Amino acid sequence: MKFALTMMFLLTSNFAQSNIDRLTNTGSFNCGEKEAIKINMQSISSATLECRKFGQSPGDLCGEDSECSSACCAPETGRCRIHDPASGQFCSKPAGQSCKDSSYCQTYPITKCIIALTGDDGFGHKTCALRCYTKSENGECINNFCTPPAQPRRPSFDINDPNRCDNATKLPF
Repeated sequence: MKFALTMMFLLTSNFAQSNIDRLTNTGSFNCGEKEAIKINMQSISSATLECRKFGQSPGDLCGEDSECSSACCAPETGRCRIHDPASGQFCSKPAGQSCKDSSYCQTYPITKCIIALTGDDGFGHKTCALRCYTKSENGECINNFCTPPAQPRRPSFDINDPNRCDNATKLPF
């Protein structure tokens, strides 16, 4: 049964492909420059063809990311944006917009706090303090949509706790 179904699919998909080949090779269906044929399979034996833009340059009009060579279409302007991590130029899409990965999402200020070692007291005991710093982090690309990164939890720090420096670390910078 599985073999018969596979053969039926191959025969019908070959039939649909031959119809597509006939349309495209006869010149009755041509796409313009920077366009490709998109095949929409409606059933096993029928398909429709449409032209889809691709490879648009930054500043060119677009309707979706796949039309841009950078894979970054700004919906608010309807134009392709630059996205070139090698040169430090990023798309910077806000939360709710489509993305391929987190490098396409805008950066947000994130405040991180740690209990940091500050040295030793006069008796040779470690000293520490709560230190907070802000840095920029890209939003996260979850299910192909940008979301703001989670704010980290602030550690509890009691200046009167004699064990307050037990988990202290060096500053990361």
